[in-house]
Amino acid sequence: MDKNSTLGMLLIGGIIMAYLTYISPSEEELARAQVIQDSIEQIETKKIKSSEVSAPETHVQSTIVDTLKTDSVSITELGFNTKQNAQNQYVTIENELIRVTLSSLGGQVSSVELKNYQTYDSLPLILFDEAHSEFGLKFFTGNQRITTSELQFQAEGESFVVANDDSKSISMRYYASPSEYVEYEYTLSGNSYEVGTTINLVGINNLVASNIVDMDLDWTVTALPLEKNIKDERSKYTTIYYKYAGDEVDYISEGSDDDIKADAKIKWIAYKQQFFSSILTAETAFHKPISMSTVALEDSAHVLKTMSSTLAIPFEHSPTESFPMSFYFGPVDYDILNDMDDEYE
Repeated sequence: MDKNSTLGMLLIGGIIMAYLTYISPSEEELARAQVIQDSIEQIETKKIKSSEVSAPETHVQSTIVDTLKTDSVSITELGFNTKQNAQNQYVTIENELIRVTLSSLGGQVSSVELKNYQTYDSLPLILFDEAHSEFGLKFFTGNQRITTSELQFQAEGESFVVANDDSKSISMRYYASPSEYVEYEYTLSGNSYEVGTTINLVGINNLVASNIVDMDLDWTVTALPLEKNIKDERSKYTTIYYKYAGDEVDYISEGSDDDIKADAKIKWIAYKQQFFSSILTAETAFHKPISMSTVALEDSAHVLKTMSSTLAIPFEHSPTESFPMSFYFGPVDYDILNDMDDEYE
């Protein structure tokens, strides 16, 4: 390489160094650029987080709108809260013959005492108690199954005692809202073993699933021993009797467990023991399908047999619907039952 070539290379190298010195960003400029880039990234991150937060809000609004649609509404969201921790409250209604205790849990009859009778060992005669009975409606609201025996009702009235020709009523209500409720209205007169029981459904017509034409009414009693010979009382006398509407009376054999389905409407159903019965009678009739079962509890010295039924009551999606019934809690006495004119005897 000659002097001219060497000189040329040095000049070119100098030019390149000068370009890099004056054209390339300084360390200060590089730091400033990094700050700007970091700020941009922070802004983008906030945008992403903001969009993630706002998405559930949009979903919640959508859910609220969907909840208010009457053909898919969940009663639980509107006030039928099955996860309640309220302590049970009790009211009693009684006359000369019976003392009936009503529980806020399910608004149901929780126990019945026959005041003029005792068990074989001179204890108060309790037909059934809260631990061994359950009564209530079951129905769907959209895809939510409601069981009223799990709900806390409130008494619309106070405990009372009636006598002679007096009569009085009390209601147990579960409010879905101030104008929407399920009600059991109980009426007791003096010197009577009957308790009038009317189911009133008010304002829930748009809440119940639109395909519902009947509501299930479940009633279960595990019979308590009242006589000395528990084995005989269980296997020879305790069972279910029932009467078809406008037709004959039938029953499940006392000596064996069974699970049957009635093929027609039922007028009444009786949980019978040796000398006493609990009978539920419809003013019209219970609709089919209807199932009944008995299960003997052979190994127990404290209970006899579990008697269960699932009845059906009509539901027409009207603003107010009522289904009148009555309970009979009393002795298996021919004269008393014959006077009631429902072929109980």
